[in-house]
Amino acid sequence: MRLLLIVDCYLPSHKSSAKQMHDLGVEFLRQGHEVTVLTTTHELATNFAVSIEDGLVVGRVRTRQIKGASHRPMQIHFHGFRV
Repeated sequence: MRLLLIVDCYLPSHKSSAKQMHDLGVEFLRQGHEVTVLTTTHELATNFAVSIEDGLVVGRVRTRQIKGASHRPMQIHFHGFRV
């Protein structure tokens, strides 16, 4: 099965939720699923970057820095996104 995990916090963040999402993705991969993680970051030089990390396809989208849970990130639209 192809799975897309959409998260606002992912490695290399030191938050426990970032590690949990990574571990979840690795476990789904171990079970034979095709896993893609889509996350946000304010640290990219480009608008979008894709990498392979521990067998997971990780897509990072540049956004403004998220300062708290009450902040709403800007809307992001992908047309024809394929991994």
